[in-house]
Amino acid sequence: MKVPQWQESSLGEIAEYINGRAFKPTEWEIEGVPIIRIQNLNNPTAVYNYYSKFLEEKYSVKHGDLLYAWSASLDSYIWRGGDACLNQHIFNVKPFAGISKNFIFYLLKYVSADILSQTHGSGMVHITKGKFEKIKIFLPALAEQHYLADKLDSLLARIQTLSDQLAAVPALLKQFRQSVLADAVSGRLLNRGKNSNGWEEVKFGDVITSSGNGISKRKSDTGMDTTVLRLADFKDAERITGNERQIQLSQKEIEQYVLKENDLLVIRVNGSAELAGKFILYKDMGLPEAYCDHFIRFRIDKNKLLPRYFLYVANSGEGRAYLRSSLSTSAGQNTINQTSIKNLIFKLPPLAEQTEIVRRVETLFALADDIEQQSRAAAERVVLLTQSVLAKAFRGELSEQWRREHPDLISGDNSAAALLARIQAERAATGKKSRRA
Repeated sequence: MKVPQWQESSLGEIAEYINGRAFKPTEWEIEGVPIIRIQNLNNPTAVYNYYSKFLEEKYSVKHGDLLYAWSASLDSYIWRGGDACLNQHIFNVKPFAGISKNFIFYLLKYVSADILSQTHGSGMVHITKGKFEKIKIFLPALAEQHYLADKLDSLLARIQTLSDQLAAVPALLKQFRQSVLADAVSGRLLNRGKNSNGWEEVKFGDVITSSGNGISKRKSDTGMDTTVLRLADFKDAERITGNERQIQLSQKEIEQYVLKENDLLVIRVNGSAELAGKFILYKDMGLPEAYCDHFIRFRIDKNKLLPRYFLYVANSGEGRAYLRSSLSTSAGQNTINQTSIKNLIFKLPPLAEQTEIVRRVETLFALADDIEQQSRAAAERVVLLTQSVLAKAFRGELSEQWRREHPDLISGDNSAAALLARIQAERAATGKKSRRA
């Protein structure tokens, strides 16, 4: 609903939008003034290219200039750097006299959200200058512009603080999980402190019943169709489904390579040192599944060791450090062998304590997962809250009480209608064409 004191206008009537220059890659240099590209606005870590030759003044950017990315991201920014030059697909927004730069900064964010909502939220859109300038808006008086900009500064800063706090939650939960695992394998999780009496020091090789590298065969014309798990069937050592491949295996191969519930798979070779040597607990999917030679399979003596407990030992802390130090690297691939893995020494609690440790870890991890899910949902609500605040501002709701208290600042010569008339008169006097649609 239109606010009675606001004047219908368009983006082209309140500011000039100067597009950047199309710098060619052959013009990029390693020193000079930075070239501002869209990635330099929406990604603080993006690398800058530079330009040192003569540049027309219209392409220069100064500290505090208002910039608008009209392609890909559709968003407004205040430039906080020093002297720079502007790449294409970005406007340098020059408000006309009587228009608040900070007000347009927020107005453009509001307009952008509306444009994106009409394109189903796509982040890869662009809008031409002519069409952009014709976008209809409702303009308040200058004093109300300042009030709204200050109000939005305050409200959105608080929302940003909340957003930053929520963004920090995953890292905090990662530290929490690491701490839980460290306590699990040290005895602290059972309130033992440093007392681990009764925990036997063993080699991993002493608590397994069998082991073996996976099958190297990639195809066959005889045998029974059998899924053979590959590295592609796991992401960050977690199973993903839907893209498995099958190979025909003989009965002997099936007996040798088909996995059983709670077998432990180790990533034997990988380009990432973070993944090589990582343990995976196999869960039976209901159909026979073998494993390829990128893995080593270990079968545990469950009378001595719970496979899930050993995951805590091998994938974190000193156990993971030992396995990583045991990697050999060649041609960009990190490899670990059975002998190194079997020589991993760790303290083995009694089975009853292993069971309790696993229960407590799973309980704490479930709590962390729940908190993480809630924080993600809250982060999504914060994004919607920002859009809601902007919508209230540009529907006139945030400044409704202020207008009642300051009628003299929004009427007569101070009104939005008088402001637009002055802008049109000044532009006519300078010989520039009116931008009124």
